Amino acid sequence: CGQVAAADMARAYAEAGYDTIFITDHINVVMRSWVDMTWEEKMEKHMSGYEAAREAGEKLGLRVLYGAEIAFATGEGHSNDYLVYGIDRDFLIGLERYYGGRIEDFYPYAKKHGALVIQAHPFREGFCTPKADFVDGLEVYNAHPRHKNNNDKALALAKERGLLMTAGSDAHQYEDVAGAAVLSEKKIETVEDYIELIRSGKGILVGREGRVE
Repeated sequence: CGQVAAADMARAYAEAGYDTIFITDHINVVMRSWVDMTWEEKMEKHMSGYEAAREAGEKLGLRVLYGAEIAFATGEGHSNDYLVYGIDRDFLIGLERYYGGRIEDFYPYAKKHGALVIQAHPFREGFCTPKADFVDGLEVYNAHPRHKNNNDKALALAKERGLLMTAGSDAHQYEDVAGAAVLSEKKIETVEDYIELIRSGKGILVGREGRVE
C-alpha cells in the first residue's frame, strides 16, 4: 500500500533531518498476490524494501533499521497490525506457522526470540481492536492523515495498563513524511538501542501537534 519507493522514502527522511528510521513493511494479505512463491521467497521480497532503503541511507548519512508490521486476525472479520522489532530472517522463516492466525499464539513466539511487539494504531476506526494483553506496548500516536486513529484513546489505554508507548509516521506517501518521531538523547544506532529506549520510557514522543504526553 506504499506509494513511494523505499529508497526515495529514505531520501525524504534524510532531507527532513532524521538520524534513524525504521522500515516496517507489511506482512499481510497483500502477499496473496505473490503467487508461485515459497514462504522463504515471500520473506525475501518483503525485506527487499528495507534493503533498498538501507543502501540509500548509507549514502545519505541516514541509519535505516528493520522491523515488520505483521497482521493477525481478530476473529471479527478483520485484522490488527503489530509493529515487531528485534527480528531477523530466521524469525521470519519461523513466522510461517503463525501467519494468518491470532496474536495470542504469535506473542509467545515473539517473546521467546526477544522481540518487541507494539500494536499499531490500536483504535483506528473501523479496523482495529485493542489487544493489550498480548503486546508489550501501543503506538499511542499514529500520524497517518487519511485514517481516524483515535490516538487519545490509545494513549489513555497505555497509561491505564502501564504499557510501553511509541509514535510513528506510518508513511505511505510523501505527505506522510516526518509526521512523528521518538526523540532520544543517545544516538539510535541499532535495533537494540531503540528497544532499550522504548523500554526505558525515556524517549520523547513527538507528533504533528508537538510532544505527546
